[in-house]
Amino acid sequence: MVIEKNQLEELAKISGGIFAVKGIDEAFDFCKKIALGHYENFPVGSILISKKLRKHFFSIYAFARIADDIADELSKIKTKEIALQVLDEFNSSLNWIYDNKDATVTNPIFFALRETIHTFNIPKKTFEKLIIAFKSDINFTPYKTFQDVLDYCDNSANPIGELLLRLHNEYNEENLILSNYICSGLQLINFWQDLSIDLKRNRSYIPLEISQKYVKLEDNEMLKELIVFTREMMKKGEKLLQNISNFRFRVELAMIISGGNFVLKEIEKLEKNIFEKRPKIRKNDLIKIFYNAIVLLIDYPVKLRLPPLL
Repeated sequence: MVIEKNQLEELAKISGGIFAVKGIDEAFDFCKKIALGHYENFPVGSILISKKLRKHFFSIYAFARIADDIADELSKIKTKEIALQVLDEFNSSLNWIYDNKDATVTNPIFFALRETIHTFNIPKKTFEKLIIAFKSDINFTPYKTFQDVLDYCDNSANPIGELLLRLHNEYNEENLILSNYICSGLQLINFWQDLSIDLKRNRSYIPLEISQKYVKLEDNEMLKELIVFTREMMKKGEKLLQNISNFRFRVELAMIISGGNFVLKEIEKLEKNIFEKRPKIRKNDLIKIFYNAIVLLIDYPVKLRLPPLL
């Protein structure tokens, strides 16, 4: 399901407007249709996700997808000010479901999300950070430092990793730190692979402290600097694999890391041509990604967890 641009405001309302539903099953089904109607890196449709968790992935994805569309699409067809106002209403609906745990809600996304939140005890701040990221997309300005870019990643990407950890009952402070390395690394990879697209929109996520060191933007040495930094982020996060006991999640995570690393290598191969075209992943490449995922699982076996001494 793809929501029409002129209908997005309906889903910011706690009532759900024209999309109002009566039951929780109908709400989760609505989220499922949104999730499966889009192609993303977020693993909503993966067979590795257990059936009992899948509906909760759908509710989280639907929340993020619609918030992103409000920021992106409404700012195009209307104004940035209206897009920000609708995101504020979307945020108000989020506040409402946290403050009203048992009251009737008919917005399908927030109806389903409320059950997910209560089932996994997810803090509101995790979702608020995503909304902050979408607002910053509307009022985009070039980032001065790499830390500024990473601060954006902390809102746009890291919450997704935290949500995955919580849904699989693998959340703790150590795992969150390692997850943040992976999620920020994946966000950076996405920035670099989309350079040819973003630059045409007068948008670049290359921090000024990097780009201003070079005579021109399309510089191989600058690209190498970005790749080295990103690869280090991904490498630090790989250790998360040895902390994850859930087999399905471990395999899913290894595939995600392997896929990200593969795209980064393709960016490296393209060199300055990355400023003209995106890297392409072919069907045969999936075999390489799967193989490298297996290598990661072997390199990072699950830590033996001994019970505490009495």
